[in-house]
Amino acid sequence: MGHFEFTGKIDSATFVDRENTTIELLFKRDKDSNELYVYNLSVDYGADDFKGFLEEWSLEKVERETRIVRRAADEAFDKMIQGRVAEELAKGQRLLDEQDKRRYAIAQKTLDKQDQVRWLIAQKKLDEQDKKRYAIAQKTLDKQDQVRWLIVQKDMEAYKKKLEADVDRIDKERYEKVEAYKKKLEADVDKTDKERYQLADAYKIQLETEVDEIDRERYSIAQTELDKQDKERYSIAQKTLENQDKERRAHFEKDMAAYKKKLEADIDKTDNERYALAEAYKKELEHQADIIDRSRYDLADEYKKRLEEKVDKNEQERIELWRLSNPTATKAVVPSDLLMYADQFNDNKNFLFDLKLAIFEDPTIGKLKDKAAKLAIRKSRDIYEVFELYCKLKKNYVQTGENVI
Repeated sequence: MGHFEFTGKIDSATFVDRENTTIELLFKRDKDSNELYVYNLSVDYGADDFKGFLEEWSLEKVERETRIVRRAADEAFDKMIQGRVAEELAKGQRLLDEQDKRRYAIAQKTLDKQDQVRWLIAQKKLDEQDKKRYAIAQKTLDKQDQVRWLIVQKDMEAYKKKLEADVDRIDKERYEKVEAYKKKLEADVDKTDKERYQLADAYKIQLETEVDEIDRERYSIAQTELDKQDKERYSIAQKTLENQDKERRAHFEKDMAAYKKKLEADIDKTDNERYALAEAYKKELEHQADIIDRSRYDLADEYKKRLEEKVDKNEQERIELWRLSNPTATKAVVPSDLLMYADQFNDNKNFLFDLKLAIFEDPTIGKLKDKAAKLAIRKSRDIYEVFELYCKLKKNYVQTGENVI
């Protein structure tokens, strides 16, 4: 077997297509170097480089390494997709959290400002009401005191005139009585003034108590109304924020769904392009293989014709005797041996090639005009597929007289 650039230097071998028709070899030209070189090897049992490769590596090992490489590539691709989706979701959640913080801060600041304004307005109104109430109370007390004082003053003037008349009439003898009566009168006046001031103080205290009670009731009503308004506004603000959150989340989920569909479409498009390239490459390889098979069979037919022209009947008999003595084409087999030999020589490409030549030497097959049927026989990959096509042609010829499938 020949020596190739990869002989004894193979690092790895994997199939590059899904049909397992081409193998990619990675090898080192220098054992001391880590640099790898590529060698694309077609699966052709008649090619010397493929035979040389099989002496070092088995197809089972190639298939096993291919499965490992493809599984790792699929897992890496899945991880990449999951990572991108998780990153987009985390980014959207962070944006929503930041928006929520800003909205809550703005709402809280607005509510605090409104509370402060309402409290200042309420306090101002209460102060104005207190000033008015105190002014009214003070005015009322001053008026009552002035009326009382006028009455007392009027009584005192009349009494003074009468007293002066009595003094003039009674003269000096009555002076002491007048002095005594004056003292008594002053005492009575003091007592009366004291009682009046006590009544005024009690009335003032009662009025202030009533004013305080009214103020407390009004403040309680105002505070209740403010609390109710605050709750309503907070409820409306909370509901608005929740609706905005739902709308943004729905919009975000919609965008994520669209992005996911676009990503899946891009992935499908990439897969379709890769499969289309692989299919085109497969067709090209099959076409080249068909051309090679055709040329090989044409060369074999040409060689056969030249051989038949050169050899005489005795040489034909010697060739037939050689074929009879060759164990790959012996006729001296029983049915069980035939089945055993079919399994034994199924992987023998030389035997398969000789079998195809023998089938084409059959007069029935030799007259075959169906090029597709001949091409199917040439492209057969094992003994059973060749026998299946051969049996169909023979059976059809026996039944219909036509050598077509």
